Order: sequence, then structure tokens, then C-alpha cells
Amino acid sequence: MNEWRQSARPPSPPSLFFLHPHFSSSNLSHISLPFSLDPATPAPLTGLRLADVGCGGGLFAEALARLGAAVVGVDASPDAVAAAAAHAAADPALAPRLTYAQGIAPSLAASQPASFDAVIASEVIEHVPDPARFLQACRSLVRKGSPGPVVVSTLARTPRAWAVAILGAERLARLLPVGTHDWSRFLTPDELALAAEEAGLRLDSVAGMGPDLRSAAASALGLGQFVSSPASWAGVLGGEAAPGGGWRLTDDLGVNYIGALVVEGGAGGRK
Repeated sequence: MNEWRQSARPPSPPSLFFLHPHFSSSNLSHISLPFSLDPATPAPLTGLRLADVGCGGGLFAEALARLGAAVVGVDASPDAVAAAAAHAAADPALAPRLTYAQGIAPSLAASQPASFDAVIASEVIEHVPDPARFLQACRSLVRKGSPGPVVVSTLARTPRAWAVAILGAERLARLLPVGTHDWSRFLTPDELALAAEEAGLRLDSVAGMGPDLRSAAASALGLGQFVSSPASWAGVLGGEAAPGGGWRLTDDLGVNYIGALVVEGGAGGRK
């Protein structure tokens, strides 16, 4: 991630997808299909205005902008916002479509209410003290009548998720500062559904996310280019594997999962 942030030239969308596996084929479909957009086209999100809540260093926001969307990314960390803006500035083509600001979901909702076609909150809700209030703020960002969802990825409150995110990523591998996660704030899918209901949303679909062991084995053998490559990216979007080959969607909701929340009684939802 640090090397990506220090690079002079932003990588292609497939590289971004590899570094941010949560932007999987399912995630892209959740955003594009309600608007009858083709996720296999080079810029399938053209014409949409999206909010990336908790954007961090802008990796996800840039991926969305490179797919044609106009994106507003907000994060509570001024350092993260500064890094995101500096990286985006290296590519003038992104300037008309990508804006960053320091803030959180309620502050963006106060300044730009009902201004977005869809909202993305990746790995954020497990850090907030009141999930229902957070989702209510996200809901208020969506334009009235928009079929677009609030897409949330998060960690389930299970022993396995504790082992992966806290024991593994924080305490052993030191990929994250110790204390980044509070296991008591992890949400099961059922709890996410209840918080969504309190916020006037409905959990329309949910899928687990896990490592693609086949791709990992191929990479270890030096065959990764045959499993996933930029040339095969468009084809991957129609299947189960995330571009980049590192992660895939599963039925296992016990560690990391992604859900699409739609406005209750609104135009969204699976047809």
C-alpha cells in the first residue's frame, strides 16, 4: 500500500482491484445494475455520483473514479485525506471526477444531503459507536428515488474474525497498529440487518469474502499471470472471482462480508 501511494503513476484499475479486493464483481454489480449499466464496459459507472465514506488514502475512491463515476471521498483523518488528494493530483484526468474532504458520514450528509446515486462504506461500520445512526447518515446521502444502494463491507463478530483481524493482522503480522479493531464492535450479518432496519434500509443481499487459494497457489508457482491478468479483467467481472485473483466471493459469512442495503420501500433491490 505504501509503495502504491509513493508511485508517480497511478496503477491501472486491475491493480487497484487487487490491492482493494472488496471491490469485487459483486460490488461493481451492486452499483451498476440498478441503473442498467453494463459492468463489463471500460467505464461502467459513467454518469453516477458516488460517496466513499471512510475513504482513507483514496484507493477505493480512485478505482470508482477510473470507472467513470464522479466521487466524493470523506475521511475523519486529515492525514489520509491529504495523502489521497496528493495522489489524485498526480493524474489530471481524475480532477474533474474526484473530490476529497475531511469529515464523516453525518457531516457529509449535512453539507450534501440527498446528493448521491449510491454510497460505499468499506471497513468503516465496525469502527463506529452507533451503526444504526451511521447507516441513517449514509441513507440520507442517497438521492430521493435513486435505486442505488448503500454498499457496506465489514467483519463478522466471530472467533475466526478475531483471529484474522486482531490476532493475525494486528498482533502477529503487525499489518495494522494494535488496537485498530475492537472485536465487540464487529457485526454479524443479522445485526447489520437490524441496524439497517432502524435506519430505514433493508439488507438486500450479502456475500462472504475470502482468499482465492487457487490463485494463491498459482502465484506461488509463478503462474499468476495465467490466472488473472488485465486482459481478463472484464471477463472476471461477470464471475465470482475478484479482479486481481486474490479474493473471491463465498457463502461463508464468518470473517469478512459485503452487503448491499437498499432504501426500504424505495426503487432499489434485486429484481
